Amino acid sequence: MSSIRALDWTPEGELSTVDRLDLLVTLLETSIPEVSYELVCAVEALALREREVSVQVTVS
Repeated sequence: MSSIRALDWTPEGELSTVDRLDLLVTLLETSIPEVSYELVCAVEALALREREVSVQVTVS
C-alpha cells in the first residue's frame, strides 16, 4: 500500500527534483511500454533544460 504525502514545490513553482523522480517511477510502474518510453523521453528533455550546478574551487 502506497503512502500519501504532500508534494514539494520550489520557490519558482516547479515540482522538486525528488518528487519529479517519485512521480516518474509511479507513472512508469502503471503505464504500458509505449507510454513508459514517452515518459522517459519527456524527463530526459526536462533534464537537459535544467541548469547545471557546479562547485567552484579557489586556491588561495
